[in-house]
Parts: sequence; C-alpha cells; structure tokens
Amino acid sequence: MSSPGGALGAREEELFVGRERELALFARWLAAETDTPELLNVSGHGGIGKSAPLRAFARTAHRTGRPAVLVDGHDVPHSPDGLLQAPADEGSGDALARLNAARPRILLDTFEELGELTRYLQQELLPRLDAGVRVVVAGRSPLGLAWTHDSPWQRLVRPMPLDAFSAQESREYLRRRGLSAALLVDESGRRGRRQPARPQPGRGPGAPVGRARLHRRARVAPGGTDARRAPAAGDPGPSPARPAGGVGDPASRATFFRLLKRGVRALAEILH
Repeated sequence: MSSPGGALGAREEELFVGRERELALFARWLAAETDTPELLNVSGHGGIGKSAPLRAFARTAHRTGRPAVLVDGHDVPHSPDGLLQAPADEGSGDALARLNAARPRILLDTFEELGELTRYLQQELLPRLDAGVRVVVAGRSPLGLAWTHDSPWQRLVRPMPLDAFSAQESREYLRRRGLSAALLVDESGRRGRRQPARPQPGRGPGAPVGRARLHRRARVAPGGTDARRAPAAGDPGPSPARPAGGVGDPASRATFFRLLKRGVRALAEILH
C-alpha cells in the first residue's frame, strides 16, 4: 500500500506537463561525475512555474537512488544556522558534516526570499560543501544578477531560464485538470444569461424623471432617432440592440473573469 506522500507524488507526476528539455538537462547534470562544483540555476518570472520542475527534479533524483532535499526560501529561518540546518537530515553533531556525508541534491526554491542570507550562501556555505553535494537554485532572477560579476561562482553556474508554456502545452495542462478554454467561455455565458437585471434606484416605473431625462426623452423620436436631426438619405438608422447574455454582456464578462481568477488561483497552488 502506498503512503499518502507517494500517492500525492504520483498524482503530481500525472499532472506535470512540458519541461522535457529541462528534465533532460537535469538528468545529464545529475549523472555527470565531476569534482568541480556546479550550480544549476532555474529562473523565471513569478507564476511561470518554477516549483513544479523542482519537484520533478526531486522525483528524478529519488528514482536514480540519489537523495534529494527540497528547501523553500519562504520557510528557512533567516539566520545562517537556519539555512545550514534546512537541508541537513535530523541528527546530532555538525550539520555541515552530515550534509557532506549524505551528499544530497539540494533544491533551493524561491531564492529571492533569502535576502541577506544570499551572501552567506555564496561566500561561506557553498564553498564548504563537498563537490558531491549538488545544488539547484530557483528564483525570479538569474544568479548572475544577484552575485557580483567578479565572483568565481559566475563560471560555475549553469543557467536554466524557463519560458512560458506553448499553446499546445497550455491546452494539455488544462485538459489534465478537466478544464478547457471553451468550457470556461461557455460556462461564463451560461451563467451570465441567468443573471437577473439589477434594479437601479430611481429607475422604477413610478420613479420621478429629472429635467435632463425629460429633455433627452423629448429629443428621441418613436423610431429611436434624434428628433432634432432628420435621418440622412441612406442612413441605416440606429444600431440594433445587443442581446443580453452574450459574451460581451457585462454580467457574462464578470462571470468569465471570476472563473478565470479562480482558475489562476488553482494553477498557482499547483505550480507553487
């Protein structure tokens, strides 16, 4: 019987879409035997989906028998010891010694949240790690922008910028979650047509009509044209009213964007 964690991992793998190039690069980087430390740097703007590939990297490492530790910058105590203890397994003694003995793959997410700890990571922690401890750093900006150009780590960073999904990948992403763009549009229109007209204060049948409205009414002829202007020859007259309940209807647009925001929130939870 699988554990809840195993079931969640399997379900997440079923939902994972795209990033074949990044997965292949990670597999080569993981299998490479080298005595030179090398950082893998995943970067991309907020919401593009950096956390999902990192979890996929962890699953890949576990399948090859290599330990992997996911560390989220949001959860790291803001102290050098907190950053050192975060990827180390529980135990007594020196955390650095435990890391170098276990030689895990450290997958550090939301790097930008470390703040001032980035200096400690660059200047003290990374140089003291064994070359067998492989590190992946993910953040909104490439490490080249966060670290000085004369840092020796600049030559040891392998960049992995993430691009947005293609149209095909986006459709597949929605399909695996039981969603489609057509379904969202249809649902928004269907709900919009059920929206009753909202009563407006002072606009009921017995409501008083102001002078300005009386003047406007007086200028409008029964055919819908302005009584002050005779229709010109060939004038098609007033445009037909747009039927309520269509995609352009305000209620439908509001429903559509409400559904869209709900979908974005769901995607953000999955991606992060």
